[in-house]
Amino acid sequence: MTSLIQLIPLILVVTIIFGAVGGYVNYFVLESEYTATTTFYVMAPVEENDSDNNSIITYYEKLALDYSVIATSRSVTSTVAKNLGLENGLNGYEIAVSPAEETRVMELTVTGHDSEKVKEIADEMVKVFADTVKRAIGAENVNVIDYAYVIRSGPMRMQNTILIALAGAILVIGLIVLREFTDTTLRTAEEVESAFDLPVLAQVNRIKSTQNSKPRGKK
Repeated sequence: MTSLIQLIPLILVVTIIFGAVGGYVNYFVLESEYTATTTFYVMAPVEENDSDNNSIITYYEKLALDYSVIATSRSVTSTVAKNLGLENGLNGYEIAVSPAEETRVMELTVTGHDSEKVKEIADEMVKVFADTVKRAIGAENVNVIDYAYVIRSGPMRMQNTILIALAGAILVIGLIVLREFTDTTLRTAEEVESAFDLPVLAQVNRIKSTQNSKPRGKK
């Protein structure tokens, strides 16, 4: 414990270094990510005799999986890329479809590094997606609730920087504790008696020399 307290300056220095490196990487190296979100409602047919609420919920959960597959299908993505003139397609963009907070309202999200482009892709995708869903599963209607709105979704720069700094502190503390546990040096008379089960008859204290160690000048 004494060693740990004595090494607090070292722990602080390592923490600051890790925090500085982590902050540099997060603020100056990593690109910002943006997510565009559109919400829509699909009037999908449900069998009349299927009145059980759990069955209906399961039905819409499976329907959300169907929508996710359709949204990321080659037919939809290639059409969107062609309409927007994207030569490389939608490579580098993450696309997902999921229920909004366990409701029948669906969210289509597009994530990438260009805030304007993710908005364009999301708006175009929901249009192409609506046509494809109507044709593929016979949905009665697809109503867009919100067209794309964009937020910065990552990285969490401040949070990541703090976590990296804490990781540095934990690392150096762990190394210090490990060193203490693996150090078998006997430092006190009590430790010697405990280790060898023998009494200590005498001990020699270390005396610091007060003699001037500077070399004498030539006469």
